[in-house]
Amino acid sequence: MGQERLKRVLWREGAARWLSSRFLAVRVRSAHRDYWRSEPHEELWPLAEWPRGVAEPTKFWLSNLPAETRIGELVRLSKRRWMVGRDHLELKQELGLEHFEGRSWLGFSHHHAALCIAAYGFLVAERSPPRPRAGRSSRGSLRVLRSSITGSSCAGVSATMCGMRAILH
Repeated sequence: MGQERLKRVLWREGAARWLSSRFLAVRVRSAHRDYWRSEPHEELWPLAEWPRGVAEPTKFWLSNLPAETRIGELVRLSKRRWMVGRDHLELKQELGLEHFEGRSWLGFSHHHAALCIAAYGFLVAERSPPRPRAGRSSRGSLRVLRSSITGSSCAGVSATMCGMRAILH
């Protein structure tokens, strides 16, 4: 397949402009050992990013989204992967997801991981711009929570990080 099948897709707003590139997506079906199967493999979307001025595609994804999915939606969902990676890295580095030293899976999954994810949710809410609600401030409940967990042990530390310490310990 040549460059004539490429489509320019914008997937999100960047710092200075909309991010865009050229993509190719076609429906394919794996033929690997179909003779052992009663029915063929499902159709998949291979998606390739081929930026202008580059000799060959630079990034590839494989998706099992439905056949009626538009290429713009494929690109948008594929490009969100970096957000998941960044969130996971922040959970590990900043909130101690990987510092569990217990002996049981239940202790990790139901206690440690749940607290780390709750703390991360708090951080995301703190960083998000306020969303106006009719009749009250949308950040009022976060301010109450923050003021209730900050105390004398938090001298010299931001309220957010003090709140994280209170939640995690």
